Amino acid sequence: MVSSQLANVHKLTNLTLAPLQGAGQQHVELKVFDLLGREISLLSSGYMSAGIHRLPWQPKNLAAGIYVYTLSVEDFSESRKLIYIK
Repeated sequence: MVSSQLANVHKLTNLTLAPLQGAGQQHVELKVFDLLGREISLLSSGYMSAGIHRLPWQPKNLAAGIYVYTLSVEDFSESRKLIYIK
């Protein structure tokens, strides 16, 4: 699950993943897309242990607007909208 802090993004430098549950390492992938479905950023693609993780994100040259992030953890996947405000 991704933290609800992502709903409105203003000068954001970190995205926070809410506590990952489960034992051992899990494959986590977090991507940001524009509304046309083009991948803007790949923030994570690797194994993480359970717990809270902060992932650095520097949205350089990114226009203010609505974007979609997708979090995939093992067999779970969720997409939500976020608003980026410069």
